[in-house]
Amino acid sequence: MNDKVAIYVRLSREDEDKIDNNKESKSIDNQINLLKIFAKEQGFVVYQIYSDDGFSGADFNRPAFMQMLFDMEQKKFNVLLLKDLSRLGRSLHKVGDFIENVFPANGIRVISVNDKYDSRFYNDDMSIVLRSFLNDYYLKEFRKKCKKSREFYAQTKHLNYYPKYGYRFNEEGKEIIDEYSANVVKRIFSLIANNSVSCGSVAKILNAEGILTRSAYASQVLKLKALHKMPAAKWNADKVWSIATDYEYCGHSINLANHKKNQRILLKNTHCLIISEELYCKAQKQIQSHSKVKRNLEHLGCIIVDEKSRKNLLFSKKQQVYFLRENNRKIYSISKNIIDTVLYLDCIAVIEEMVEKYIALRKEKCVQNKTRLLEEFNIKYSSLIDLRFQNKIDEKTYIKKCNFLSEKIESIEKESIENTELEKIKDLIVKLRQMKDKKMQVIKKVIKTCYIIKSDADNIDIKLRYS
Repeated sequence: MNDKVAIYVRLSREDEDKIDNNKESKSIDNQINLLKIFAKEQGFVVYQIYSDDGFSGADFNRPAFMQMLFDMEQKKFNVLLLKDLSRLGRSLHKVGDFIENVFPANGIRVISVNDKYDSRFYNDDMSIVLRSFLNDYYLKEFRKKCKKSREFYAQTKHLNYYPKYGYRFNEEGKEIIDEYSANVVKRIFSLIANNSVSCGSVAKILNAEGILTRSAYASQVLKLKALHKMPAAKWNADKVWSIATDYEYCGHSINLANHKKNQRILLKNTHCLIISEELYCKAQKQIQSHSKVKRNLEHLGCIIVDEKSRKNLLFSKKQQVYFLRENNRKIYSISKNIIDTVLYLDCIAVIEEMVEKYIALRKEKCVQNKTRLLEEFNIKYSSLIDLRFQNKIDEKTYIKKCNFLSEKIESIEKESIENTELEKIKDLIVKLRQMKDKKMQVIKKVIKTCYIIKSDADNIDIKLRYS
């Protein structure tokens, strides 16, 4: 057969926990083996296997999934093989759009083994839609239950599903102080509070002494399941800052920390403290004093994204460049001035186009209003002549009304389409070009995402997504 098959597999963290904590990602292998056997039985040629390990079905910006869609557009395969439709995702609306629109538009035949679904022989079987709905419903209900459960326990106890750096779990699953990492925490606070060392400088000291980062220490020493695919190899200012600003090291719990400030729950004296309140407060004052040093430089790090990996580019203040880093290696960089100029000019072009369209609509509306009014007054004028011809009004009244209508018609015909309102709108274009001092604000309001597309070492293109 000439069919080239793409196999797509996915495993979320929730699914992984249900399988076996000691057999990480085994379900991925099971999915691949099942689909390989099916492809062989059907005589398919497997073009490539796309695997997203540890990604939620609610997130559709998964790296392997995005790569698969890119290859699909390049016509590299014509059959998509899945274990079940929920592997695509758990959003009924989005999965339905892919099945009914995106894949058919690209000539892709979709086969879901467990669902016994083949788009080539699909005959409006409502059970497929029902299964997709149940997947979507399951995810929403699961989130609701998790949220309610978390909020309930947040009112009463310290939520410690994963030990914080400085602590570990004993055999009974109780959180206790880990002497080695707790001493590192104490040292971080002491360097900042007593020696006025910045978070970046603390990171350099820890790296120079070969002290393991939080994620590396958890996976290598405590033998815990890594929270990230690749544990960080080195400390940086952000990692130090997150420890130095954590009030829980004083023995108190801040539950629902990711919620808004007024929704967070503070529970006092819930676990063993590592540092004193006095040392914590002293460290915060030092951090605040450091943060006040030249924060004027503004950049667009939240907007600049690498198209292939979908990662935000980092920004170097010293070199004034945006850059992509993978596995502690700089992949490429691009000057801040280049990006700022391109985005600013594009913003101005977009805004100008919008203003010009608005002006055109205003002009069109003025013309339409003018035409409508002329028609109305001409009809009234004709009716007045008919009334006079039929002797239904006297000549004096006729002349009076006739003069009034004639003046109205003449004034409408002479009225200029350009008015003060349109002139004010045109002035916006001039003002926009003078807003170079507010360049960042203009860009952030107009552009939602700037995708950097790197084709080779010297060729970098930009694709924009507007707000």
